[in-house]
Amino acid sequence: MLTSVVSKREDIRIFLEWLLDHQNYELTPEFDPYRGYIYRELESLGLDPSEKILEELTEQGILIRKKIGEQVICPRCGSSVRMSQPACPFCGSLVLEKGDAIKHIKCGHIDFVDKFVQQDGNLKCPKCGELLKLPEEEYKLIEDMFRCKSCGSFFQTEMVYICIKYRHRFLEREAKRKGLYSYRLNPEALDELSKLVAKPSMFSDDLKSKGFSVTVKPSVKGISGITHTFSIRAMKDGKEYLVDIYGGKGALSPEEVAPFITKIIDVSRSPEGGEKRFVLASTKKFSKETRNLVKSFGIEMVEAKDLEDLKKKLAGLLGSEIPFPIS
Repeated sequence: MLTSVVSKREDIRIFLEWLLDHQNYELTPEFDPYRGYIYRELESLGLDPSEKILEELTEQGILIRKKIGEQVICPRCGSSVRMSQPACPFCGSLVLEKGDAIKHIKCGHIDFVDKFVQQDGNLKCPKCGELLKLPEEEYKLIEDMFRCKSCGSFFQTEMVYICIKYRHRFLEREAKRKGLYSYRLNPEALDELSKLVAKPSMFSDDLKSKGFSVTVKPSVKGISGITHTFSIRAMKDGKEYLVDIYGGKGALSPEEVAPFITKIIDVSRSPEGGEKRFVLASTKKFSKETRNLVKSFGIEMVEAKDLEDLKKKLAGLLGSEIPFPIS
């Protein structure tokens, strides 16, 4: 099941490459006032920063999640909350005044303290006129009460929330709640994952030994303004090599390499940087259709039987001035 997902989903391949280089890392959500809770690590890879991809990989057994809290979400659209403020639970108005209040136990009247205090300092109920002398028997002092200026009701705080997506307003008692989770690699999935996805950092040493400056999981902006993530960027003598690495066994299909082609079309038109070369490196075998497609876009190919062989061949290609032949 995971094999199929990795071969069809560029976003999952990109994230899993990053994950192999950050095996002990715990991804935790951060609150963004315009988007709700997001995962910055996903955003830095040019991916959807929500928990969607993390939940998918948790279901696949690749990630382990841990509940770290809850968030309030809109009962109508399910989006996170932008802000909250006190509101009247009776009419929903936000026009309130706050202060300490007194409740006359006998007649039930509630009002702010200054309405009960007389000029001589005694307390008198403004509703029934009875003098109040015995706290807890005749009256109760209630701190931090709100009075609604619209309907006149007294109450203790009830929050109104405003959602991010459509600015729906809803009261605290109407709110829904959703768990907040952190995610990390499941150690039991490491062996399977390593067979399907290459660890980009393992290629760095061989390239650096040939004089390359190497960046793992670089973000490169295209002419469209979109930021794309590659497995490796290697630079030397004014040339920039952008590489995507495909692990696993079997045939490398045209559908798998299509996202790479989309990226290089956008990036190759960008005025930033000098001469660019684009490379696909794979332990999968390039099918005839894939090879023809890749060649038509001027992409160079490296094919190897395993990752160790791929490291050597990739370093050899990037150190040469001519495309690496595939038999």
